[in-house]
Amino acid sequence: VSYHSAFNSVKVELACGIPIMPIKTKIRGIAPIQMDDKKEDIIDEGIKLFRINVLFKNYKIQGDADRLLVFLTVLIQRILEIITATPKKEDADKNLAKFAMEQIPQAGEVGFFLGGIATKAENEAENQKFKDYLKQVKAETIRRIVQMLFGSEIGLMDMKYWLQFSKRKFMGLSMLSLIHISEPTRPLYISYAVFCLKKKNAKN
Repeated sequence: VSYHSAFNSVKVELACGIPIMPIKTKIRGIAPIQMDDKKEDIIDEGIKLFRINVLFKNYKIQGDADRLLVFLTVLIQRILEIITATPKKEDADKNLAKFAMEQIPQAGEVGFFLGGIATKAENEAENQKFKDYLKQVKAETIRRIVQMLFGSEIGLMDMKYWLQFSKRKFMGLSMLSLIHISEPTRPLYISYAVFCLKKKNAKN
């Protein structure tokens, strides 16, 4: 059984179907700031549920916050992948800084893994809000993962345990892949590669 967000019942502003949830951060951006440091935010939840949800090949959206949880799960896997490739903190910091600065694609952009669950922006302002919010969430998630893995409170064995999940792909997704996800009110979305394979087999 996959795990869903406890924030699904929370009603907040949406940008391209993605909820603009408050987060605990000092990184500048458009996200509402959660002032209570002791209270879990959506990024804390994403990190907490990552090692469970990343093992699943299917995930059924049950609320708006689940859409953001999908983004976080795929994002954390990519962060771990970068750290695994450059395990020294100085090198990891450089590569993750570059990754943090990469622009978030538009919601409907071909090849973006959120293509199946993010909705098309009604205007440029909504599209920009979608991109700015996810970029800020990405930067804050990177900061927390680095602090967690390289901080003095975590041992080498715990770091090795976390990094083994770098090879796992949540539903086979990566930061640049199309989504393969199901919802009660939405048909199944399949990856472009699977679509081409099916088309080729149909011709044969």
